[in-house]
Amino acid sequence: MSLAIHFENVIKTYPVHSLISQPTTIWASARSLFSSPLRNLRELSRLGNLNASGELVYALDQVSLGINKGEVVGLIGRNGSGKTTLLKVVARVTSPSTGWVGINGRVASLLEVGTGFHPELSGRENVFLSGAIMGMKRREILEQYDNIVAYAEIARFMDTPVKRYSSGMFIRLAFAVAAHLNHDVMLVDEVLAVGDVLFQKKCLKTMAEIAGAGRTVLFVSHNMSAVMQLCDRVIWLERGKIVADGLPQTVVRDYLRHSSDFIVSDRLEVKSNKARCIERVRLHDGSETTSVFVTDGPMHCEVTVLLDDEKAAIDLIFTILDAQSTPLITFSSEEAKLHTDLGRCLVSFAFERLPLNPGRYQLDLAMEVGRHHEHLAEPVSFEVSWPTNERKNFDHLLESGPIRVPVEWHCSSIE
Repeated sequence: MSLAIHFENVIKTYPVHSLISQPTTIWASARSLFSSPLRNLRELSRLGNLNASGELVYALDQVSLGINKGEVVGLIGRNGSGKTTLLKVVARVTSPSTGWVGINGRVASLLEVGTGFHPELSGRENVFLSGAIMGMKRREILEQYDNIVAYAEIARFMDTPVKRYSSGMFIRLAFAVAAHLNHDVMLVDEVLAVGDVLFQKKCLKTMAEIAGAGRTVLFVSHNMSAVMQLCDRVIWLERGKIVADGLPQTVVRDYLRHSSDFIVSDRLEVKSNKARCIERVRLHDGSETTSVFVTDGPMHCEVTVLLDDEKAAIDLIFTILDAQSTPLITFSSEEAKLHTDLGRCLVSFAFERLPLNPGRYQLDLAMEVGRHHEHLAEPVSFEVSWPTNERKNFDHLLESGPIRVPVEWHCSSIE
């Protein structure tokens, strides 16, 4: 399989230096020039030698990788890890400091709100400008123009300068242009987070269709569920270096295990008596600790509780919330009538078939022992994805709610 993108020992550095305060008026500039000529000369000298003596930040550090045509590759990592810089190098927005980058074909990019559009031009004019920059002929752009407008759903505003667009309108048009104009590689940064939920799902489905047509997609997102659903391969970056490169489930699981706090300790907001304490919360899939689960698959939770003053009934109250902290499901251990002696005990529950559609969720926990109450200071985050064999079924992305309710259906003929 031929390569669409090839990085060979790519390094991208940026100088770090303090900003020099600049005069804001003609009078201030003249006064600065005549009052401190020596200081001005020293500043000019320092700026001239910055590359030789200044501190450098490595946005990309010895990155070597190959991306095949038709692959959908997710880039994950914390802010500042080098994801956007990598996309900018591919888009030719910036050049590597050292190393070599090869790109086979036309590139369409959505790197940030505003990239590639001229604010003074109308939406219609920017569509033709974007196509011309990609090397397309006017006839080719005209063939797709009606599809672009219909997809963006902003027909009334196509003759309005885009500087008057909201960020959501801007992204709708920018994505519609990138999706419909003729390209070989599509770069998508976190810009989709600006749009509404339905449009985000529409974009994800479109990117899957683009990849299915043999084109390459590089997708940067902090939404791990979307990354797992969309991508064939995931690359994890930290401080400009590739930490892991492989299957989505494996890389995302390792990344979340490294960066998220899904094993919880000392995160209590004790409302009354410190003699009762939730020491630890652990999520696992029946074998290993994780914060990535599968719809209809197992999810287990273990809570370590410390009691040190009297024997009492324990009631743990769990609430599953969505990414916007809206409660979805609440259940408690009250019906189980749990009792324990003094000391440390382990309370657990399990979903053998997790009833959640793909997405990002939170698990909140409160404990009542007698008249005492304790509560986690913040919920435990986890991700849910479709099983690997169902990952490309993007019709599921348009489902309306997070809860997956098992229903038995029967059909029989009636005489």
